[in-house]
Amino acid sequence: MFVLSIPDWGVSPFAASHLPDANGRDSARVAEEIDAFNGIAEKIAGRYEVEFIDITPHSRAASLFAPDGLHPSGELYKYWAEELTRGITTRLAK
Repeated sequence: MFVLSIPDWGVSPFAASHLPDANGRDSARVAEEIDAFNGIAEKIAGRYEVEFIDITPHSRAASLFAPDGLHPSGELYKYWAEELTRGITTRLAK
């Protein structure tokens, strides 16, 4: 079993046109909330000895989105699949 972090939608074109929102969230606050959630997810994964793969930094740097401007592009999904494959291969080699 593997856990992947949540990507940061706050850097998307969608976010650029919808933030700040009615709750006062801007892209910095979205990033803070995602980092907090991912931090808890990583701790829980560690408690159960489940590998945690942090894809969030790449989601922030890649700027690869589907035509809707919110969802990840196929290229970004490919990267995540490669990271997961690397984790599986490493685990099987043990």
